[in-house]
Amino acid sequence: MNGNGIKRRSVAIIGAGPGGLILAHKFLQRKDLFDVTVFEKQADVGGTWIYCEDTEPNKYGLPVHSSIYRNLSELHRYKNFEAKFQNHVFEKVQRLPVIPYFDNLTNLPIATMEFDDFPHNQNPSKYVSHQQVLKYLQDFAHHFAIKKYTKFLHLVTKVSRDDDLWFVDYRNLETQESFTETFDVVCICQGRFSVPYIPNHIPGLNTFKGLKIHTHTYRVPDIFKNKRVAVLGGGPSGADIALEVADVASETYLCHTVPKNGNFYPFGDKIIQTGAIFKSVGEDSIELTNGTVLRNIDAIIFATGYQIDLSIIDPSCGIEGGEGRVDGLFMHMININYPTMAYLGLMERIPVFNVFSQMAKYFVRTLTGEAELPSKDEMILDLEADRKERQSLNRKMKHSHRMFCDEMWRYDEKLSILGRFKPLSPLTKALYDKCLALFEGETNYKDYQFILNYDKGTYVALKKMTMKLD
Repeated sequence: MNGNGIKRRSVAIIGAGPGGLILAHKFLQRKDLFDVTVFEKQADVGGTWIYCEDTEPNKYGLPVHSSIYRNLSELHRYKNFEAKFQNHVFEKVQRLPVIPYFDNLTNLPIATMEFDDFPHNQNPSKYVSHQQVLKYLQDFAHHFAIKKYTKFLHLVTKVSRDDDLWFVDYRNLETQESFTETFDVVCICQGRFSVPYIPNHIPGLNTFKGLKIHTHTYRVPDIFKNKRVAVLGGGPSGADIALEVADVASETYLCHTVPKNGNFYPFGDKIIQTGAIFKSVGEDSIELTNGTVLRNIDAIIFATGYQIDLSIIDPSCGIEGGEGRVDGLFMHMININYPTMAYLGLMERIPVFNVFSQMAKYFVRTLTGEAELPSKDEMILDLEADRKERQSLNRKMKHSHRMFCDEMWRYDEKLSILGRFKPLSPLTKALYDKCLALFEGETNYKDYQFILNYDKGTYVALKKMTMKLD
């Protein structure tokens, strides 16, 4: 009991990546109500943002967790721009000094990759490198003393439920000792980008004699030098990696269907975009669904996404999954049957850090009574409505947690109403939408920088090479 006679509750958070860290922070803000334990199988915080050059199982026999690839940018591309940009004057615009960095860049600027109460100490207008993301997460954990509550190198092997308690089985990876603890609240934050999906149903795939890898284990393009490479999948990773590989390969094919907007990526002649996917595979050939046959192929890169790993979830937990989805969750997060369980990290195509802040805030507030949690029947109806809307739009089952068009902002608005807090800022929304448009419309979209006006909620997009305003 705390000083007000309210029963304290124990909380287990599985994973110390972005989702686990922001949940730990929100719970630790209410130390009067919650006792927090974070379980992390790696030796530090960061989750998938911990870059690992090695793609083989580690010394504990666990597969590589991170999907980050090196993606080094070139120093000379920025020198002239930085000097010019420093002298470019915009009146009444709030921004930090331009600090050049030349590491691997993610596909979002810093302003769309930060938690709600811990701003980056870097220029918020630039695309962020994965080193900066990891440093940010480590700084966040240090600032809020989250490591104090974290069991590192501890692998959770099972979560089950009995007698209104959550049972967490885990193993100390260094000693190999196994333990079981009980908790009142459990949060699954193990990410969704560590178990690659490879479409083994494609006829003849096992007869291919060349190199086959998934983007999960891609790190550098060197191994594809002078090779004919087929990349299957046209999402962000597939497009990014195809561009890298094309710099060294003799021929690069990006095998994906025509996007709904009817336009391919603006890659020019650098990459051949097939407008079709694999139908069958031979020893060194690939037949596409449009009848085209790609011959003398040396390597295949699967940019085919990831499976959602529910291996630690016992049936007693009241949720189940398959085909890239988890059933039984309200707002893609809260266990409808047992709402003291949250699953953070399923949603795709979102400004992750910003949205995770909102989701974590809402879940904690449902437990403190500060936010509204609908009845079980209402949550089931809400889930069915979401499913029917997606079906009516012919969405694939594997995209059950993907946000399209304005769905993300409708989701945030609803979450903020239920949680009784402010939605994401208009600037965050506008900037994220612009980044998506640039990704789909420009090859060198990371050459843009954004001048942010926080007071007005507006931005100016500036291209580095030409200094042309957009």
